[in-house]
Amino acid sequence: MGFGFRVGVPGLSVRVSTRGVRTSVGPRAARLSVGSGGARVSTGLGPFYASSSLGGSRRRTSTRRAAQTRSVAPSAGQLERTRRQAERAQQEAERAAAIAQLRELRLQMTSVHLQTFTAAEPPLIPAAPQLGLPWALAEAQTFHLHGVGRLARAERTAAKQRAQEDAPACLAAETARLHAVREQMVTEAGTWWHALLANDEATVCEAVNTAFSDNPAAGCAVGVDGSVLSVVMRQQDLDTMPTQTAGLTPSGRPTLKNLTKRDRTLWWLTAMGSNVVATLKEGFATAPGIQAIDLAVMTRLPDTQRLGFVAYGRWTRQTIEATPWRTPEDALRFLDIGQDTACSVTTTASGNLQHAQTVGHHAHCRPASPARRCPRRLRLW
Repeated sequence: MGFGFRVGVPGLSVRVSTRGVRTSVGPRAARLSVGSGGARVSTGLGPFYASSSLGGSRRRTSTRRAAQTRSVAPSAGQLERTRRQAERAQQEAERAAAIAQLRELRLQMTSVHLQTFTAAEPPLIPAAPQLGLPWALAEAQTFHLHGVGRLARAERTAAKQRAQEDAPACLAAETARLHAVREQMVTEAGTWWHALLANDEATVCEAVNTAFSDNPAAGCAVGVDGSVLSVVMRQQDLDTMPTQTAGLTPSGRPTLKNLTKRDRTLWWLTAMGSNVVATLKEGFATAPGIQAIDLAVMTRLPDTQRLGFVAYGRWTRQTIEATPWRTPEDALRFLDIGQDTACSVTTTASGNLQHAQTVGHHAHCRPASPARRCPRRLRLW
């Protein structure tokens, strides 16, 4: 329902309805209508009538868009499938991150021996700093102007004059002091270096323990006998090793698989060998006078939860430096190149890690050819 009225202008009329206000202007032959519903142009002659829209209807467009929105609204089943797909994608991402983390962890634990350690050199003491007269003048003025007020011009002038007179003597005294300090440092550094080369026990142990302080497996130098250094190394406990590792599915896709007891012990043994070799390399690099290192490995035994020694031996500088270390698997060669080596670790199906109560041959310390010499077991009392 609607009604209209004329406003007194020829050809202009206004119509009000439930759809809004609409204004028409012009004769019937060419009339323009604007307002609700958009702009339209109409023409009529006799019983004939035609009209054309000049713009879309906002109301119809909104209604059409609302109908489209209702038509594409997802169903409950589609929402559930989307949720499941998102959960699977998140699980795949978490699995990929866990696989990458385990690979990186294994590489880090078994590649410590691939590091290169710089050999120790005589300490280099830098030259004493060169001081100039401007520095001495500034120091002398600071000394003489101390306690003199800023408004006491005469006193400040006299203090500056005294500073200029004292500056050369101050420069000479400070230069002499710096040279004396440097000479003392050179003497102490030379004494320390000769003590290190002579395998002085306190000097060697202090230097080596300082170098060991950032190692993943804590090592401690405990004594020196001639040119032989004794070291105790604390290896990570077997119980702290991961229970899974990165693997491949039959189709070749990366996946996580549970570690068998044997594979877990083999991973731990390789990590122990890597730490042993790294400790030996760093010990020889830090102490140039040491020609052999007696090393014992300590860890917590799973069956008793008590600390115990699981491997020991003697390794010479010549053997360690002559052996090529290129891959993580090379770490297991520490048992082959040592002297009187012993290991109480087995990587058989049982994967035992325990005290060795008897002295005898130790088989399956790692997978090897039958020609490999088996080290003796470690006797502990």
